[in-house]
Amino acid sequence: MQHPQDFPDLPVRDFWQADILQAHAIIQQSCQHALEVLRQEDGGDPLRLRIHADHIRYQMIPLFGVLQTEVEDTEWAEESAHRLGELFCVLSDAALTAAGQ
Repeated sequence: MQHPQDFPDLPVRDFWQADILQAHAIIQQSCQHALEVLRQEDGGDPLRLRIHADHIRYQMIPLFGVLQTEVEDTEWAEESAHRLGELFCVLSDAALTAAGQ
């Protein structure tokens, strides 16, 4: 199975406000933890995969929605949204597969 890519770094700027850096770090860390679960040799526990998928869907995607309006970079926002969506889909599919569905 092909795994999604890491959440993109913020675009290069001279200065980012602390709340933007913090929101980005939260999303990036959540994505990294989810990717680590996906990379496990045993395919992952279905419940754990579902928890990570739900976390991305219900917490990180809304946080990203706020972040992208502050970042104001369409190319970065599109790439980031694609990666979050892909991660959610892969986690959801892996949870169903691990549960034998």
